[in-house]
Amino acid sequence: YTTGQIIQIDVTVSVDYGGKIATFKNQLMAGAMSAGGDSGSAVLDMQKRVVGLLYAGSDTTTILNPIQFVLDALQVQLVTA
Repeated sequence: YTTGQIIQIDVTVSVDYGGKIATFKNQLMAGAMSAGGDSGSAVLDMQKRVVGLLYAGSDTTTILNPIQFVLDALQVQLVTA
């Protein structure tokens, strides 16, 4: 369990995946709140709503894909009671 804050929205970031560079647009950037192995983690707001999917980080920042982008790509939707 870690905490952090979104520090920037609409970020364009390039991530090096072992020599292959992928560029992502309209991403969320948080402070240093992740560690190796955290990719794929859901990131929640203070009301426990999913806001993003963590996929990259460094000693200073963490990058999240906004959850609506993930849901759209998977062609699924959240169901709430």
